[in-house]
Amino acid sequence: GARRCTPEALGFLGHSLGCAAVLQLAAGLSSQRPCWLRGTRLARRIVLSAPFTSIPNMGLALFGGLRGAGAVIATVASTSRHTWDNELSLRSLAKSSEKFGQVPPSVHIVHGTRDEIVPVHMGRALHLLCKELRFGACSFTERPRAGHNDVLDEAFSELARLILAVEDTPNGKL
Repeated sequence: GARRCTPEALGFLGHSLGCAAVLQLAAGLSSQRPCWLRGTRLARRIVLSAPFTSIPNMGLALFGGLRGAGAVIATVASTSRHTWDNELSLRSLAKSSEKFGQVPPSVHIVHGTRDEIVPVHMGRALHLLCKELRFGACSFTERPRAGHNDVLDEAFSELARLILAVEDTPNGKL
Protein backbone atom coordinates (compact mmCIF):
# COMPACT_ATOMS: atom_id res chain seq x y z
CA GLY A 1 0.00 0.00 0.00
CA ALA A 2 0.90 3.63 -0.18
CA ARG A 3 3.14 4.82 2.63
CA ARG A 4 1.63 7.68 4.57
CA CYS A 5 3.89 10.56 5.43
CA THR A 6 3.35 13.09 8.16
CA PRO A 7 5.37 16.24 8.60
CA GLU A 8 7.86 16.38 11.45
CA ALA A 9 6.52 19.77 12.48
CA LEU A 10 4.12 22.43 11.32
CA GLY A 11 4.93 26.09 10.85
CA PHE A 12 2.40 28.89 10.50
CA LEU A 13 2.62 32.32 8.87
CA GLY A 14 -0.12 34.93 9.05
CA HIS A 15 -0.49 38.59 8.17
CA SER A 16 -2.95 40.94 9.92
CA LEU A 17 -6.30 39.13 10.20
CA GLY A 18 -4.47 36.03 8.98
CA CYS A 19 -2.51 36.07 12.25
CA ALA A 20 -5.75 35.42 14.12
CA ALA A 21 -6.65 32.59 11.75
CA VAL A 22 -3.30 30.81 12.09
CA LEU A 23 -3.20 31.27 15.86
CA GLN A 24 -6.72 29.85 16.20
CA LEU A 25 -5.73 26.94 13.97
CA ALA A 26 -2.48 26.29 15.87
CA ALA A 27 -4.24 26.49 19.23
CA GLY A 28 -7.07 24.24 18.04
CA LEU A 29 -4.77 21.59 16.58
CA SER A 30 -2.61 21.65 19.69
CA SER A 31 -5.52 21.22 22.08
CA GLN A 32 -7.41 18.56 20.09
CA ARG A 33 -4.39 16.57 18.84
CA PRO A 34 -6.03 15.08 15.72
CA CYS A 35 -4.96 11.48 15.10
CA TRP A 36 -4.20 12.11 11.42
CA LEU A 37 -1.18 14.18 12.46
CA ARG A 38 0.21 11.27 14.49
CA GLY A 39 3.54 12.27 16.03
CA THR A 40 3.80 15.64 14.31
CA ARG A 41 5.01 18.41 16.57
CA LEU A 42 2.25 20.94 16.25
CA ALA A 43 2.94 24.62 15.83
CA ARG A 44 6.71 24.38 15.91
CA ARG A 45 7.11 27.87 14.55
CA ILE A 46 4.66 30.76 14.25
CA VAL A 47 5.46 33.92 12.32
CA LEU A 48 3.08 36.86 12.69
CA SER A 49 3.20 39.90 10.42
CA ALA A 50 1.35 43.02 11.61
CA PRO A 51 -0.73 41.21 14.27
CA PHE A 52 -3.39 42.85 16.41
CA THR A 53 -4.15 41.85 20.00
CA SER A 54 -7.91 41.34 19.48
CA ILE A 55 -10.75 42.58 17.29
CA PRO A 56 -12.33 44.52 20.19
CA ASN A 57 -8.97 46.24 20.81
CA MET A 58 -8.69 47.01 17.08
CA GLY A 59 -12.20 48.46 17.12
CA LEU A 60 -11.27 50.69 20.02
CA ALA A 61 -8.03 51.75 18.31
CA LEU A 62 -9.93 52.69 15.15
CA PHE A 63 -13.21 54.01 16.55
CA GLY A 64 -12.69 54.44 20.30
CA GLY A 65 -12.97 58.20 20.06
CA LEU A 66 -16.51 58.01 18.71
CA ARG A 67 -19.37 58.27 21.15
CA GLY A 68 -20.84 54.85 21.97
CA ALA A 69 -18.12 52.97 20.08
CA GLY A 70 -17.16 50.88 23.11
CA ALA A 71 -20.71 49.57 23.59
CA VAL A 72 -21.14 48.77 19.89
CA ILE A 73 -17.78 47.00 19.73
CA ALA A 74 -18.54 44.95 22.85
CA THR A 75 -21.94 43.92 21.46
CA VAL A 76 -20.54 42.91 18.08
CA ALA A 77 -17.64 41.03 19.70
CA SER A 78 -19.99 39.08 21.98
CA THR A 79 -22.16 37.94 19.06
CA SER A 80 -19.38 37.00 16.66
CA ARG A 81 -18.74 33.32 15.98
CA HIS A 82 -14.99 33.94 15.93
CA THR A 83 -13.21 35.73 18.72
CA TRP A 84 -10.19 36.76 16.63
CA ASP A 85 -8.37 37.26 19.93
CA ASN A 86 -4.65 36.69 19.46
CA GLU A 87 -3.91 37.08 23.17
CA LEU A 88 -6.43 34.35 24.02
CA SER A 89 -5.10 32.06 21.27
CA LEU A 90 -1.51 32.47 22.50
CA ARG A 91 -2.60 31.61 26.05
CA SER A 92 -4.49 28.55 24.78
CA LEU A 93 -1.49 27.42 22.73
CA ALA A 94 0.83 27.76 25.73
CA LYS A 95 -1.59 25.81 27.93
CA SER A 96 -1.88 23.00 25.34
CA SER A 97 1.90 22.77 24.95
CA GLU A 98 2.24 22.37 28.71
CA LYS A 99 -0.62 19.84 28.89
CA PHE A 100 0.95 17.59 26.25
CA GLY A 101 4.51 18.05 27.51
CA GLN A 102 5.69 19.76 24.34
CA VAL A 103 8.13 22.60 24.00
CA PRO A 104 6.08 25.70 23.22
CA PRO A 105 6.49 26.93 19.65
CA SER A 106 8.78 29.75 18.69
CA VAL A 107 6.83 32.92 17.94
CA HIS A 108 8.32 35.62 15.73
CA ILE A 109 6.56 38.93 15.16
CA VAL A 110 7.36 41.44 12.42
CA HIS A 111 5.57 44.79 12.41
CA GLY A 112 5.97 48.03 10.49
CA THR A 113 6.51 51.14 12.59
CA ARG A 114 4.41 53.12 10.08
CA ASP A 115 1.51 50.65 10.12
CA GLU A 116 -1.53 52.79 9.39
CA ILE A 117 -4.05 50.05 10.25
CA VAL A 118 -2.78 47.94 13.16
CA PRO A 119 -0.91 50.01 15.75
CA VAL A 120 2.63 48.73 16.26
CA HIS A 121 2.07 48.73 20.04
CA MET A 122 -0.21 45.70 19.53
CA GLY A 123 2.67 43.71 18.02
CA ARG A 124 4.88 44.77 20.93
CA ALA A 125 2.18 43.70 23.41
CA LEU A 126 1.92 40.25 21.82
CA HIS A 127 5.69 39.89 21.97
CA LEU A 128 5.68 40.68 25.69
CA LEU A 129 2.90 38.13 26.19
CA CYS A 130 4.94 35.48 24.34
CA LYS A 131 7.86 36.16 26.66
CA GLU A 132 5.58 36.03 29.70
CA LEU A 133 4.13 32.69 28.55
CA ARG A 134 7.64 31.34 27.96
CA PHE A 135 7.25 30.36 24.33
CA GLY A 136 10.36 28.85 22.72
CA ALA A 137 12.33 31.42 20.79
CA CYS A 138 10.41 34.68 20.82
CA SER A 139 11.38 37.69 18.73
CA PHE A 140 9.99 41.03 17.69
CA THR A 141 11.28 42.98 14.71
CA GLU A 142 10.04 46.47 14.02
CA ARG A 143 10.58 47.64 10.46
CA PRO A 144 10.89 51.46 10.61
CA ARG A 145 10.05 52.13 6.94
CA ALA A 146 7.16 49.69 6.67
CA GLY A 147 3.45 50.31 6.84
CA HIS A 148 0.71 47.69 7.07
CA ASN A 149 0.81 45.99 3.69
CA ASP A 150 4.30 46.88 2.51
CA VAL A 151 5.80 45.15 5.57
CA LEU A 152 5.45 41.95 3.54
CA ASP A 153 7.75 43.35 0.85
CA GLU A 154 10.00 45.18 3.29
CA ALA A 155 10.60 42.08 5.43
CA PHE A 156 10.22 39.34 2.79
CA SER A 157 13.64 37.73 3.32
CA GLU A 158 13.23 37.84 7.08
CA LEU A 159 9.72 36.36 6.98
CA ALA A 160 10.86 33.55 4.68
CA ARG A 161 13.89 32.82 6.86
CA LEU A 162 11.75 32.72 10.00
CA ILE A 163 9.06 30.41 8.65
CA LEU A 164 11.56 28.10 6.97
CA ALA A 165 14.06 28.30 9.84
CA VAL A 166 16.79 29.06 7.32
CA GLU A 167 20.00 30.18 8.95
CA ASP A 168 21.23 33.62 8.03
CA THR A 169 23.33 33.62 4.93
CA PRO A 170 26.45 35.83 4.76
CA ASN A 171 24.62 38.60 2.94
CA GLY A 172 21.36 38.19 4.90
CA LYS A 173 19.38 37.15 1.81
CA LEU A 174 17.77 33.89 0.79
